[in-house]
Amino acid sequence: MTFEIVIFTLWVICLISYCILSWTSIVEIKLSSSADSLYSTQPSFDLRKIPSSEGDDVATYLCRQGYELGSKLGEGAYAIVREAYSNKHGRNVAVKIIDKQKLSDRTLHKFLKREVEALRQVDHKNVICLLEVIESDRRFYIIMELAHNGDLLKLLQERGRLPEAEAKRVFKKVAKGILHCHKKGIAHRDLKLENILLSRKNEPIISDFGFARNIGGAESSTESGTCDSRARSCTFCGSYAYAAPEILQGIPYDATCSDVWSLGVLLFAMVTGQFPFDDTDKKHLLRETTSGNINFGSRSSNLSEQVKDMIRKMLSPDAKTRMTLEDAMEHPWMKRKGARLQVPASWRKRSLSSSMLSNESSDYERFF
Repeated sequence: MTFEIVIFTLWVICLISYCILSWTSIVEIKLSSSADSLYSTQPSFDLRKIPSSEGDDVATYLCRQGYELGSKLGEGAYAIVREAYSNKHGRNVAVKIIDKQKLSDRTLHKFLKREVEALRQVDHKNVICLLEVIESDRRFYIIMELAHNGDLLKLLQERGRLPEAEAKRVFKKVAKGILHCHKKGIAHRDLKLENILLSRKNEPIISDFGFARNIGGAESSTESGTCDSRARSCTFCGSYAYAAPEILQGIPYDATCSDVWSLGVLLFAMVTGQFPFDDTDKKHLLRETTSGNINFGSRSSNLSEQVKDMIRKMLSPDAKTRMTLEDAMEHPWMKRKGARLQVPASWRKRSLSSSMLSNESSDYERFF
């Protein structure tokens, strides 16, 4: 009898072990299959591939996933952005609803995948937070944090320009966010005013990583002391007004250097209310960006010499001598105290940034 009990006990242990191993394999297969359609690695955020039921509309489908759909925030060629309440996260979120039938293979496999894979590597308070990606038979649902107060472009259109103290506080946070991305091995490559969203508390949030590139090197890549010392990019993308001379010339470039140039344009626009270069003609734009002359216009007298010095160094036409982000963070202007960004009360109603509908404008502006 004792022998039979021992045999039975061993059999039960083997059976339980087999069940555990089988269950683990099923879970691994499920996780792997859910990522096959869009991602090559398991992301840190939630990723779910859930078929829709026959007759499901968008609201019904999202409701079953724990999202109560709200008002439409914006609409583009292939995507609609809606506000929603997430029961899971306990807050309002932005849901980017992408119709697969309207999405080109190039956009799906290059831009959408690139954006999601970049965001899953970056965790910073001034970078847009990607919460979840859900895939149904017909659509992708990209769940992101909700930016309540529009973007910097809309704010400047309302206010004209920002006082230096306000611009400094915003710029410092944006620069810290991009420096964090660079240290994680990610270059943005499409920095511009409309890609800097504003939170409910008017904190800047960097968005639109559709042109982001993995530059490798991570922590060590930004410590060389020169801007032009890393792997080169050969994809010439972004918007002309923010494009560095090396991009306009069509030569391979250091993507972190081009990010610094774009940040210089962004800072110039914040403190002057205008762009440093005329982008209506590409040849003229190239001449201006390579001249090394920065004209601050009629508002020059209202600007400190420190901010003008910093802008000139960020807009150096020679990538080898261009200021690095590390140097920018140590510049005397950045050491001065900033002031909280002021948003007019009449303008506080949410307005969607075009960056939420990324990569939908013309090739002339977005990819050249």
